[in-house]
Amino acid sequence: MTVGVDVIKIRAVGNDVTTAWPYTFTSTADTDVAVYVKIGTAAQALIDPADYTLVRDDALGGTVTYPLVGSPLTSADVITIIRETPYTNTFDFSPQARVTPTQLENSDDNLVRGIQQLDERLQRAVLVEETSSVDPADLLATLSQDAVDAAASAAAAATSETNAGTSETNAAASEAAAAASAAGVNLPSITASDTGKLLVVNAVGTAHELLSNGTSGQVLTSTGASSAPTWQDTGAVGKLLQTVSTTVSTNTTSTSGTYADATGVTVSITPSATSSKVLVRIAGCGLIDGAIGTSAGIQIVRDSTSITEQSNLIKSHTASYDGWGFCIEFYDSPSTTSATTYKLQFKRAGGTGTIWINGGATYDTTITAMEIGA
Repeated sequence: MTVGVDVIKIRAVGNDVTTAWPYTFTSTADTDVAVYVKIGTAAQALIDPADYTLVRDDALGGTVTYPLVGSPLTSADVITIIRETPYTNTFDFSPQARVTPTQLENSDDNLVRGIQQLDERLQRAVLVEETSSVDPADLLATLSQDAVDAAASAAAAATSETNAGTSETNAAASEAAAAASAAGVNLPSITASDTGKLLVVNAVGTAHELLSNGTSGQVLTSTGASSAPTWQDTGAVGKLLQTVSTTVSTNTTSTSGTYADATGVTVSITPSATSSKVLVRIAGCGLIDGAIGTSAGIQIVRDSTSITEQSNLIKSHTASYDGWGFCIEFYDSPSTTSATTYKLQFKRAGGTGTIWINGGATYDTTITAMEIGA
């Protein structure tokens, strides 16, 4: 093998997708490849080979797959794959022993790999001039402390800027209060913490006062001619916010004991708030035919989840056709603002006959979903 490239590591940033990480440096054993991962601001960690897979091509490089389970690395994470061949010589040339070209080349390659690894480490080292008396470790400690001091200075400057802005606001408020006092208006003291508050005349009409901020969604409501207004909720609780409905006359039949969709008996509603309730009501009719004692079951399904069921609704008393009517409803809490589908499913709950939803041109079924403010 020839060491034809001087690259011995790759460094890559996650993207929430990639788990297969290729590299292009040569190696002669799986143990020559090391994987380091830095998650966010945490210190880097050497990954146990059991936590990744390595597919190696001695001449071309290879691919590391990490992580094997869980989410891929994010844009805040870094993975480094590096060659760490041991600094040992496994070649023993005995006097007058036959030495092949391959043995010589492998020995030279091992030396080159060691030199490349030392060079890579040297590039990450702190160097001083040959004539310097400074210890590199001391220099690194000084630089690190300088960085900490610079960050502290920047934070102090930002705090000073904030304090200056607060002082300016307070000065403006003081000026306004002084002007109002001079005019006999009697304004209250105003500070930066009063941002967004309303100034109103007090209940007796002799001075002004600050009205506290309401909460998101509230409205300002009058409480009469002789008192200050107050913040009140909009009052959507219990109100009918929207209704969707559809009526279907299509016939659907089943002889199965497993629930299946009634064709077309479905609606989709998008709640305006996660706290909203949805009242679902289905009313319709159908037929049971084919055997005495046959019974039906129905249920309401939200998306793919059954939310209420009625089984053994009616048993046929004849061997021909028995008509049946049904009404089923449920007060649901979907807890979402995404489009939500409600539908009717039915089955044969007992017996051997056939269950019909609708059944004939004059029969139909209506499904209605109503959003209720909560």
